[in-house]
Amino acid sequence: MNKVLLIIFLCFSFIGLSQTVKDVSIQLEATVQNNNSIKITWQATSSTANYVLARREYGANSNWVTLKNDIGAAVTEYVDLTVVEGKSYEYSISNKGYGYVASGIKVPVIHNSGDLLLLVDSAVYENLKVAIKDTLIQDLIGDGWNVETAVIGTVENPVSVKARIKEWYTAGKENPHVYLFGHIPVAYSGNFNGTGVNVPPDVHVPEHVGAWATDCYYVDMDGTWTDNLTNRGATNGWGTNLPGDGKFDQHTIPGRSAEVAVGRVDLSNLPGISSDENYLLANYIKKAHLWKHGKTIVPKKALIADRLQWLGGEAPGRTGWMNLPGLVGSDSIVENTNYFPHLKANKYLFSQVTSTASYNSISGIGSMTNLKNNVNSVFNSYFGSYFGDWDTMNNFLRAAISSETHTLTSVWNGRPTWFYHALGMGESFGNIAKANQSNSGDYFNYYTFFRNGIQINLMGDPTLKIHRIQPVTGLSGIKASGDREVNLTWTASTEPNVLGYSVYRSIGDEKNSDYELITNTMLTS
Repeated sequence: MNKVLLIIFLCFSFIGLSQTVKDVSIQLEATVQNNNSIKITWQATSSTANYVLARREYGANSNWVTLKNDIGAAVTEYVDLTVVEGKSYEYSISNKGYGYVASGIKVPVIHNSGDLLLLVDSAVYENLKVAIKDTLIQDLIGDGWNVETAVIGTVENPVSVKARIKEWYTAGKENPHVYLFGHIPVAYSGNFNGTGVNVPPDVHVPEHVGAWATDCYYVDMDGTWTDNLTNRGATNGWGTNLPGDGKFDQHTIPGRSAEVAVGRVDLSNLPGISSDENYLLANYIKKAHLWKHGKTIVPKKALIADRLQWLGGEAPGRTGWMNLPGLVGSDSIVENTNYFPHLKANKYLFSQVTSTASYNSISGIGSMTNLKNNVNSVFNSYFGSYFGDWDTMNNFLRAAISSETHTLTSVWNGRPTWFYHALGMGESFGNIAKANQSNSGDYFNYYTFFRNGIQINLMGDPTLKIHRIQPVTGLSGIKASGDREVNLTWTASTEPNVLGYSVYRSIGDEKNSDYELITNTMLTS
């Protein structure tokens, strides 16, 4: 971090005398009790300030409602007796810090995940056609997505790609997700100039002013993106932004909301890992397949490697403490800044790193080459300078999902803070990204001028979820009753505590056709 960054920390710090990240992070957890109430517990962080506990129905565009606003510092639990079976809720708690968790009782199964547009780089498609059709797409369909695939040629640009997305979106889609696979054209946007609210998110001036790489251009279906401004201040070369050059002017999403959930798996230009892009992409398909089929086994634990700590009051590492306790439990969070050696020897569901950084390394942690086979965590977030602008050679953020091991998602998390507690209720990473791109005050942010920024991007399959179960095997069908019936049999899932099975049928001749539910209740045999 440079001197400009330190000055901003001093000017905008407002959290009084707190000294540690945990002082401004409340570890919040939820437990269902007797199928009629939800118990909220937390770890006290203050001996004086009272806590305010609020709740809202998740996904209903509802406002936060205060459940109790005078909880004493000695109290560390609250039982919510007013929950309705079948609904998902999210809870927030605050005093000098914040915490979030999601929960619900007997929330109905989702039979149709929604609509997904898979955009595939034409060169990649030709080389990986079998893996894309037989594994990637079939896994998406098996997870309940209605998949439409489009191949993106070399003559396409961000404007033409967005036109494809918008045409698909405006036809009327449910829970729309867009999966960018391969080096789909990268939009650049921003007029970061290093002053006031226009400071670049990593605060490196002048080298990182101007335009940054962003997929936020693809998440916004109704905003106006202009290409009129001049910004010659960047010393990195690609940040220069001129009228009519194809780089957009906005560094916040117009309208400050996202309509489409977008995730990118772009493993091009990573010679520090491998010069064979097709190999890296094929390996990603394999890793995602193993995860979705419950074959990748990792403990429900999280690793936090926080080298920035208090950082003038910003405390960017707080994001882990505000999200992870409700996903893995407070007792399952490990703190260790010896990141790569520790992750090579241990497996985690989540990992989070905060430190100073360059485009391809993190200070005190290691370089992007360490990502090749030293990371045994599935879902990862990183906060440090530069690699949030991810369309560069050997970029750390993109390289993080190229690992030979388990890595599936990577985000630049800290400015603004990501909130992902809803993963605990089965939400997709795409919708988590969308919620953070649209966060204009629903969740806490230390620096409000980084909200809705074009730097909020998801590297990874947007349909991924943290909960998965091992599917049935050996499904077969035998014709009966004069070919007017089909008797289906299968081998039960090896997953413990399976409640039952639902059966779906495709009404078309192709295995890519949409499926419909044909059982009214779950089958227990």
